[in-house]
Parts: sequence; structure tokens; C-alpha cells
Amino acid sequence: MSLFSRLFGKPDMGIIPFPPDSPEGLAARWVQWGASSKLDCNPIADQTGIYANAVQPDDVWFLAGCFGGSVERKCVIPANRKLFFPILNIWMTKGYESPDMSKVYGYLKLNGQNIELESIYTQKPFTVQGVWGNPVTDSVFGYDYVVGGLWKLLEPLPVGEHELYFRAGNGYGFDLEVTYYLTVAP
Repeated sequence: MSLFSRLFGKPDMGIIPFPPDSPEGLAARWVQWGASSKLDCNPIADQTGIYANAVQPDDVWFLAGCFGGSVERKCVIPANRKLFFPILNIWMTKGYESPDMSKVYGYLKLNGQNIELESIYTQKPFTVQGVWGNPVTDSVFGYDYVVGGLWKLLEPLPVGEHELYFRAGNGYGFDLEVTYYLTVAP
């Protein structure tokens, strides 16, 4: 996609060096998804869930954490779609030293039940080309990133109401708490 298109808010999903449904591929796609909308309508910055359906792919439904603090979101998601999201992630441009993950903590509950998290780290950089005003790259130019953190891929949820809650921090003062009230529609 052209620079001109990204200036006017059309996302560029780019090419990633991982199979798209692998843990690393999903994490790279999620970062690109986060860069695919402007800050004022971005699912990561969203306080209510109104932008949860922004630029969703056809094969998985991405959920977002937040940029710190606490948020509660309500959203409707389609049935028969896996959910993928970070509990806590750190994205870095190429050349940065990997952060100390030893102090990172996080937990996830779905309908009150604890869910085990997965640690995912992309060893190879991938290019993220966001739209103008996005909160990930803050640029329309492509940047090489790696991403790591605590993530979860959930199998499709049954039709109905669900509560998804997660809390995480990096051990250095960054903390987040997110509650999703999900309605899975048939």
C-alpha cells in the first residue's frame, strides 16, 4: 500500500516473516493491527469497546490491552472466531536491547476461571507500516519491530455473554487492568 493511502487511514498489513497462524505470526499481525488506525479510533486506546471491531482480520479476532491504567470495554464478536490478544506486550524497534522480562507479571480470567498465559517473542524483526496518527509507530513510514510478552490464543467462545479480565505489569511501574464484557453473536 502506498504512503499516500496510509496518510488517509488505509491500513497496510504488510508481509511478516512467520506463518500467519503461528504464535509469532499472530503477535506480528496484532502489532500491525494496532498501527492500522489513528489514536482517536484505535482499539488499544479505546476506553469503551466502541472500536473493538476496527480493521479485524477474517481468521481471528484481536482484542487489545491498553496504554496503562484500567479500562472496561463492551463489544460484540462473531461466533466461531478464535481470540488473540496480549496481556502485556512490549514492541521494540530493531537494534534495541530486549527488555528484562523477569519482572513481568500477568494473569487472565475468563468467566471467573484462571487461564494459563503464553510467552511469545518474535526473534526476527518484521516491518510495521501504520496509518497516519497511529499510536504504535506514530508514523506512516515502515519500521522494523520485534515484540514480546504474555499473550493468549483462545478457542472460539460459545454464543452468549462472557467476561474476560486481565491484569499485568512490567515490574517497573507500568501496570494495566482490562475487563471485556463480550457478547458472542451467532
